[in-house]
Amino acid sequence: RKLEGLRAWAEAFDDLEQEAKRRQAPEDQDSTVPPPATKAGSNQLSLFARTDSTSEPAAKPSRTRAAARTPPLERISRAKRGFASLRQHVEALSGERTLANWLSWLAAFLDDDPWDIADRIYDVPAEQFELARLDLAGWQGFKQIVEEWSTSVSSWGGGEERLSVGAFEGRLRELLACDVAHWTETQRGVHVLEGLAAAYRSFDHVFIVGLEAGRFPVRAPRSPILDDSERQSLIDSGLPLDDRKTWEYRERELFRSLVAGARVNLTLSHARQDELGREVVRSAFIDGVADVVTLDETMMLASDILTPGLALYDSASSLRHAQHAARMEVERNIPAPGESAYAGSSPYNGSIEDPELRAWLERTFGDDRVWSATQIEDYAKCPWAYFSKRLLRLERHEDPDEDMDNLVRGSLLHDALKRFYDAAFAQRGEPILLGQFDASWAEPLLIQSLDDALSEAEERTWIGHPVLRQTKREELRRMLLRFLRFEIDHNERMENNRTNNAKILRTGVTQHELAFDDMLLEREGVKFRFRGSIDRVERGVDQRVDASSFVAAVDYKTTVYSVPAGGEKEGWRDDVVLQVPLYAYALTRLEPDSRVSRVEYRAVKSRDVSHSLELVQVDRTAKVLRPDAEAAEQMERALTAVAKHVKRVRAGLFPASPAPSCMCPSYCHAWEICRVKGGPRSKWSW
Repeated sequence: RKLEGLRAWAEAFDDLEQEAKRRQAPEDQDSTVPPPATKAGSNQLSLFARTDSTSEPAAKPSRTRAAARTPPLERISRAKRGFASLRQHVEALSGERTLANWLSWLAAFLDDDPWDIADRIYDVPAEQFELARLDLAGWQGFKQIVEEWSTSVSSWGGGEERLSVGAFEGRLRELLACDVAHWTETQRGVHVLEGLAAAYRSFDHVFIVGLEAGRFPVRAPRSPILDDSERQSLIDSGLPLDDRKTWEYRERELFRSLVAGARVNLTLSHARQDELGREVVRSAFIDGVADVVTLDETMMLASDILTPGLALYDSASSLRHAQHAARMEVERNIPAPGESAYAGSSPYNGSIEDPELRAWLERTFGDDRVWSATQIEDYAKCPWAYFSKRLLRLERHEDPDEDMDNLVRGSLLHDALKRFYDAAFAQRGEPILLGQFDASWAEPLLIQSLDDALSEAEERTWIGHPVLRQTKREELRRMLLRFLRFEIDHNERMENNRTNNAKILRTGVTQHELAFDDMLLEREGVKFRFRGSIDRVERGVDQRVDASSFVAAVDYKTTVYSVPAGGEKEGWRDDVVLQVPLYAYALTRLEPDSRVSRVEYRAVKSRDVSHSLELVQVDRTAKVLRPDAEAAEQMERALTAVAKHVKRVRAGLFPASPAPSCMCPSYCHAWEICRVKGGPRSKWSW
């Protein structure tokens, strides 16, 4: 939950430490945590803010997901001590001070340097102290600016104004927001300058880098409040604001002056990918130059860049390290025998070879382990991402903000739809297959279900800043109503014999969140136990045939990008569509007399049906059911793939080999430690 203030954080650490002590009993330890000898993830630092609302002794906790994710006591205590050390310094930032006092405090802080910033600047590899030059210049320049500012305030006055730490930080940023050019002692060599510092100067050779769209020219900032006409009205009234034309003219003039400064030749450079591996387009300025002159265009790979006369290594140890790294890369990309689908499984790419760890994996992921359907699907998408998340316990912690968390939003959508269909089923007493005539009562009921879900969620989780609460409710309301109309339209097309939907066996919603535990699946000599909760269960209501024994399993996703392979059919080929087939298999065990007619994902925001697998279809002419042998084979292949993935987990194989249909989503927690050759590769702009 959200915490504000140092005292609240200190109390939260105390509560979390007490909770960890209560959970330290041997019987409460998670059996999936590796033995201490493995030290899996022991050097990963995280900060958790989790408190209990009561100070009374807690009952023995159940083995819930939240309990299993409670950090170890030692880790909490270490973070608590670190926070206490931090608090000693930041408590000085509480309250208001005069500007003169703030400057005195800042000058003393820089002189004392309690965090050894100046010493850390010199902590550079292989004694390459020239790397510290700019950092030292910035550090010394910062101290000089503070000293001169303090002197001017004491000499000229104006230091009695009382400021909060936020107001003082804003003043400081304004003062530091300027370009600084670092000049060489002579005019020879290469000058690395900001664009504004190089403008209206001439050089023999000019290299302009960073010419990607959106970076140069920089896009004019957009106001969340004012549109262009309102902004122009303020400008006409005399306010010192720039309109869009002025902004664009200034960017063009800066580029023109830089181009004009080249006496001999001009080189324009732009990247093909950003820091996340996504493709970017070049600046329109390059196209403008190409309109008037002929450009000699060349694409350079990073590995091809060599500077004549510059040594590739500076010591024998550097050479040995490079050779060792090269051997690792070669071995990392050689497929193991019989591993064509998982190329590159090696000790340097996710293959566990230590006998003790292999034995631990076989025990931990043996026949008695109860998986979730989501976990096995995560492994299928990328074994390395599964390893780093489930075994190393790495998490991606986003910066806190005032908006609603995506997981909370998804839970609210699930809850609202569950409440809606449960209420509709209770009122009508029959499976719900919505049609056009149902919209008049369904829309108000859906809105009420959303309000009830929001009201209950508000008591147990953070659903966004109160000021934005109504706006967020309106966003969810529109999303759900559009999804409702999409479902009605989808069902109406099943009534039209001229559409492909007419061959679908008609089913109505009967249940939501049907939970099951310890379901057993046996394939290829592998026993796989799993648990889960089926988002939506439907039962046959088709009057054209005898459909009463047929059921369908539907899983909700917020958007199509949350669906395996983004909803593309190649996901079946890559064996990553596993959740709904497992749910359908579970349905046949929960209701032995039932037969599965269909499995699919439905994306609420995208209003899309994905990976729909129809095991039976209605012959519209003969009005009989015909099984689909291809769909049945695909269902069996998916269940067999589960056994294949489990075998690989037990064998300790976790290569960085994402399924081609999934690739690497930018929100992956393992993005920074990815072992994919050439770095993570995104399929979409997520």
